[in-house]
Amino acid sequence: MSSQVKRGGKVWKAVVGVISTVIIVGLFVALLVLTASGHWVDSVSSDSASVSHAVSQRRITAYCPSRMTLPDASAYGDSEYQPSEGDISSSAGFAAFGAVYRSQFGALDGSGDTTQLKDLDPTDTANVIAASADVDRTSLLFDTQLLESAAGVGASASVASWATKGDQIGRAHV
Repeated sequence: MSSQVKRGGKVWKAVVGVISTVIIVGLFVALLVLTASGHWVDSVSSDSASVSHAVSQRRITAYCPSRMTLPDASAYGDSEYQPSEGDISSSAGFAAFGAVYRSQFGALDGSGDTTQLKDLDPTDTANVIAASADVDRTSLLFDTQLLESAAGVGASASVASWATKGDQIGRAHV
């Protein structure tokens, strides 16, 4: 009796092995057929093999620092050796060119009002708006939103400081 049970167990294992093999091979063939049919693949919106995209920047932000100051302007020692800022001054210039939606500047810390750039010569055909400001006491943030990105369209900001007297004689341009 035990030899029949052993033979029956071997036959059962063989039948389960054959059925498992048929199921695995069937799934593999089904996977190949479904994948090859293109049913699960995304469709392409173009007829060519390559698609090009234009990547551009339409918002330009610039930081204009306040003028340079001496780190220690306190009075000590001989007056001949005390630091002096002299007659240092600073100015910032802003310009936007081409198709501009909005261009403005204001204090970096958000205090005060913002100033919109304006066309300095509305009678010409050039699309240039500009403004200038004093940066002696506060840093400024310049923000421009463009309508398009093309040659001749953009924005620029610049800061210049100068002095003829004191410990910081010369000029700097940022």
